[in-house]
Amino acid sequence: MASRLALFEGEKMACAKCGVSGHNSRTCPEALTADEDYASPEDRDYALWIKYDNLTPPEADKLLRNAIEAKGEIAPEGRGTFVKGPQKELPGLIQGAEHESKKIR
Repeated sequence: MASRLALFEGEKMACAKCGVSGHNSRTCPEALTADEDYASPEDRDYALWIKYDNLTPPEADKLLRNAIEAKGEIAPEGRGTFVKGPQKELPGLIQGAEHESKKIR
């Protein structure tokens, strides 16, 4: 056990959640879990809107994949609508996604 502990201390492993060394994902100060401060449905009244531009299609694909994966890890109970496309078409795509989202509710 002592050799294993020394190995980890010598390597200064980084936290899997935030990437900072000195703690792990279970003790990460950045991590909030649903059963801590924000457990009730009334606390889930926040939204996030992000727009990236000046991207190539492969960059947009990779960012979208990463956003979907991050949403699943960070906010599994949250709902998400993701839209990608040429800049000039984006307003119409967003409007269409919002319309479809309202029909589903």
